[in-house]
Amino acid sequence: MKFSTHPLSPDLATRRDLQAAPLDLELAARLHASLGGMLAHGHALADVFYAGLFSRYPELRGMFRSDMSIQKQKLLQTLEWIVANLSRPAEVRAAVRELGKKHETVGVRPEHYPIVRDVLVESMGKVAGNAWSREIEADWRLSIDLLSALMMGKQHVPRGDKTGTRV
Repeated sequence: MKFSTHPLSPDLATRRDLQAAPLDLELAARLHASLGGMLAHGHALADVFYAGLFSRYPELRGMFRSDMSIQKQKLLQTLEWIVANLSRPAEVRAAVRELGKKHETVGVRPEHYPIVRDVLVESMGKVAGNAWSREIEADWRLSIDLLSALMMGKQHVPRGDKTGTRV
């Protein structure tokens, strides 16, 4: 059995059994290719995501400025930066932790993270179209869960959502 670790796993620095495991570069390549395909549609991912988020959870609209253009750009740039830098996990994890601290100051609570994950993954599937698969959906779901855990300052990802993907 081949063992590898997700580049976003917060456990790498604290678990000796995972420190020697190589990063899952295949997963990183799938995420990179998937996001590249979505970004080829311009701002569609951000448009679909925020439209879905606010239609399903209108109470969250007040957390954002009325002009969403900068927020949409930030979302896409952040996703692009994270995926492009998965080969430097310590740097990404540190940046994501800082991003989580900023989100906390504007009222983001732990219960918002699964909402965002579900709407974002659904939006990704819509934008990706035929390029979407169960495997890439599981990759993104796990990656967003890991990002969420880092943003909330958690050291472990909840195991309630079994996606079949390696951590």
